Amino acid sequence: MITSVPPGYELRPATLDELGDLSRFIITYDLEIGAYSDFTEEDLREISQRKSIFNIQDDTWVVRHEGRIAALALTWGGGSDFLDAFGVVDRSHVGLGLGSLLVDCTEERAQALARDRSDGSLVLRNSVDVKDENGIALLVGRGYEFVRRHYTMQMPLDHAIDPTVPSSIRIRACGPADRPSGDRGIEII
Repeated sequence: MITSVPPGYELRPATLDELGDLSRFIITYDLEIGAYSDFTEEDLREISQRKSIFNIQDDTWVVRHEGRIAALALTWGGGSDFLDAFGVVDRSHVGLGLGSLLVDCTEERAQALARDRSDGSLVLRNSVDVKDENGIALLVGRGYEFVRRHYTMQMPLDHAIDPTVPSSIRIRACGPADRPSGDRGIEII
């Protein structure tokens, strides 16, 4: 069941025309919560063109208040064993139930996709920034469990790099055994 939309707010799918605004909204969140963003409008445009894993009408939820974006959620994947989700609530709109509303939307989407699968199963992975205490508390309170963390690491390439790998490190492709298990998970980024 979808949490009700607070008075004065509007919930609807995103449109291709607003991808720039949505990207800026995500980047602003990244900068506010973690002082760093590697997200670009091109990232969102690329996802929107991958019809096999994303449908803008079914996989986006934009909450607007007084014409401005107050919250946003996206899902993608659906064809694999996982449906990935990401939601963002503007800091000035936290505590009004928008996060719960977005999680309801992503969970309803996952349930709809699971019904279409022969085995009826699908794992929903909701990503949240490790510094987003409200987002983490919301997901944990709804039964999600920590599955993995992502770290973005960088270094300037203004010097020569030693390409040798220490013998104690083995580099290999990820496989099925590297996937997290469980029904639901939080992906900390």
